[in-house]
Amino acid sequence: MIKLTVDKREYLHPSKIEEVTLRQWVAIQNVEENTELSHIENNINAFSEFSGVPVKELHKVPRKELKFYIAQVYEMLGNIDTQDNIPPKSFKAGRNTFYVNQDIEEADTSQYIDCTHYMNMLKSSPDFYPYMMAIYCLKKREKYNKGKYDLAKRVEQMLDANVLDALRINAFFLITSKDYQQDTLLYLVGSQAASK
Repeated sequence: MIKLTVDKREYLHPSKIEEVTLRQWVAIQNVEENTELSHIENNINAFSEFSGVPVKELHKVPRKELKFYIAQVYEMLGNIDTQDNIPPKSFKAGRNTFYVNQDIEEADTSQYIDCTHYMNMLKSSPDFYPYMMAIYCLKKREKYNKGKYDLAKRVEQMLDANVLDALRINAFFLITSKDYQQDTLLYLVGSQAASK
């Protein structure tokens, strides 16, 4: 972690990608570029969301130092590698360990439906990531039951997961759910053709 001191108050922010949470990644992804602000003001807004340091506090930081921190964050986030798309078998989010079903066809149908519902509702928004994880990733011996646990609370927990784990889990779900949809469609088409 990197320590940033502003007016004798210390703030910590990640120095490597393994320290970045899904919450930080979603926050920086959701900062909209404001065309009325300068490039540096937009960068300060994004860094504020990422680091938790209020914008007015960042205005007190020497420009050279702030540029260094901002550049470091963009370089770190720009080099995220999730190409293998292999999700972890388990991961920590806060104080809890969650498990990732490695075979989407073994998931409960209601899990799959709820995940795709949020995927369609949130489109390409990074806000989809914690929702999908809250539904698809469960504690040991836990079964998915829509009414059994508080989805908002679970989403909040997922935001504390490591961003690399989160991106791999989401990539896995998106790729395998598309394959699952195609396989199901091919099966249905083949069944109809065979019955004629």
